[in-house]
Amino acid sequence: MDVSLHPIRTRFVVAMCVVSASLLLAPRALIAQNDDANAKAVIERMLRDQYDALLALDATRYASHLADSAVWENALGDRYVGRDSIRAFNERVAATMRGARYDDWEVQIRFVTRDVAIADVSTTLRGQNIAGRRLADRPMLNVYVLRREADRWRIAHTRIRDQWVLRYADQDGGVP
Repeated sequence: MDVSLHPIRTRFVVAMCVVSASLLLAPRALIAQNDDANAKAVIERMLRDQYDALLALDATRYASHLADSAVWENALGDRYVGRDSIRAFNERVAATMRGARYDDWEVQIRFVTRDVAIADVSTTLRGQNIAGRRLADRPMLNVYVLRREADRWRIAHTRIRDQWVLRYADQDGGVP
């Protein structure tokens, strides 16, 4: 039978398809929202652990949150590529973090796709020492690109934005 000859039947079939699709998609939409909320909590805990690892002078734990091909950049233009390179850098600068702390820690996470997120972490770094000299306490905004790899979030790219370090470097001829 040709459906186009029966407009009432056609409207009924279309309506049933719309209702069925709505019923099938609604639970998935709720699951996706719950996954995003859960993913945000997981990412926030992971980022906080990375900050805590840096303060604990634990470069290996810090690097455990990185993708193998991660990129790390700071405000001075230093750039390190790969988990091992970033871990080695953090081992060298660990002494500058002895006794330091992060206050006013806040994170905002946005999902680009289900498996890619961007996190902005704003915080205040207090008590960092470089070459025996205590740096001024300063606000920071760090930006992370995260990627889900085999049901685990990893940091693919870190960009440290710290304008006060730039000013310190300009005034003192560079930071050792």
